[in-house]
Amino acid sequence: MLRSFHVEGGRLRIDEGDELSLLHQAAWIDLQSPTQEEEHAVEHAMELSIPTREEMSEVESSSNLYREDGASYITVRLVSRPRDQQPKLAAVTMIVTAKQFVTLRSADPTPFKLCCAGVDKSP
Repeated sequence: MLRSFHVEGGRLRIDEGDELSLLHQAAWIDLQSPTQEEEHAVEHAMELSIPTREEMSEVESSSNLYREDGASYITVRLVSRPRDQQPKLAAVTMIVTAKQFVTLRSADPTPFKLCCAGVDKSP
């Protein structure tokens, strides 16, 4: 799933869906278990590379924070608790450029749920 967040009138507006042509204008792009098409669209719009799940799951601390092509990458582990399951650690990669922020994840940790719900309720 791909969500893009745009700033309009000083507020975040969320777009979920097929507006891939507007990704270069997004302030924040959130990729949750993205398809290859979504990954390629973000890579093309932002002119950067999206790490693979294997790269995200590396536990070496030296590979968790790096710079590449003008972007800073950091992978952190957050607690996620899917319904009726035990909590587990889930990798979340954050990519920061001079103008945009990208999150890449396979789980749906609570902070992401709350943030997206808050944006949806913004007037």
